[in-house]
Amino acid sequence: MESVVSCGHVDLRLDRLKLPNGLLVDSLSLDADNLQFDTQSKQASLATAGTCVATVSEQSLTEFLMAELPSAIRKVEVQCVGGRIQIAAIARVIVEIKALALCRLEIVDERELYVRLESVTPGGPVEGIVESNLEKVNPVFKSEDIPFPVRMLEARVEHGKVQLICQVMPPE
Repeated sequence: MESVVSCGHVDLRLDRLKLPNGLLVDSLSLDADNLQFDTQSKQASLATAGTCVATVSEQSLTEFLMAELPSAIRKVEVQCVGGRIQIAAIARVIVEIKALALCRLEIVDERELYVRLESVTPGGPVEGIVESNLEKVNPVFKSEDIPFPVRMLEARVEHGKVQLICQVMPPE
């Protein structure tokens, strides 16, 4: 007796998915055709590629950064505007300094998402602090953290959110 259940189309949405690094993905949606589920092994797979979209809000990015940054950096505020991520914070470097970092997203090897620093105002020692802290949080998203095999295609920074578009891969 065959142990495979087939589904012609699947439209699945996961809300508030917490990644191992602590980043909260506000929603993760999967849209695919030809899902097959093996009832004996309890494994699901796709016969053809599908699409996955992960959405992370400014609030979730702010909370993630607050948890990862040292106590010398406070009042972090993240804004997603004009295709970039703008991070405002107050850093204590002998005195308190207001800093504004402008960042972009970069997909590396279709498997990891990095936040890359473009500029910091003011520069000087604050820029070094921002760069070293970004190194600690990168990559912010890894394909292996999603519960199905994906290939990252595009990262969009839109008003109020970041969206990561992925292709869900069928087994080879």
